Amino acid sequence: AKGTTSAAAAGMNVSGLARNLYKHTPGFIYGFIGMSALRSIGDATAKSSGSAFGLIAKEEWKAATSGVSNVGSKYLLGTAMAAVGLSTSAAVFKGVGYRPFAVGLAGAGVVGGTGLASAVLMG
Repeated sequence: AKGTTSAAAAGMNVSGLARNLYKHTPGFIYGFIGMSALRSIGDATAKSSGSAFGLIAKEEWKAATSGVSNVGSKYLLGTAMAAVGLSTSAAVFKGVGYRPFAVGLAGAGVVGGTGLASAVLMG
């Protein structure tokens, strides 16, 4: 409509963008962000006041997060990676072509080369 303000139009665009983003973002990403925020806030409050969230003693918080980190890094990350791989269809890649893979391979080569060079130089 002619009377529509740019703010209202922008609001509709932001709303549509948010819906689209939510629709195309895997659910585990939201869990990861939430758990990262929980851990960060807990660590910050444990450091500043001596107890995480004002409820859990600093030592207990440290022991609990260490245990969760060990399990998470060994099992949960592997499970998430497997889920992403198992839900990927090879047919999706058929129309993409070789260029994205070439870029990925080049990026992996740069990262690997940098890591190798750093390890060799640092002994």
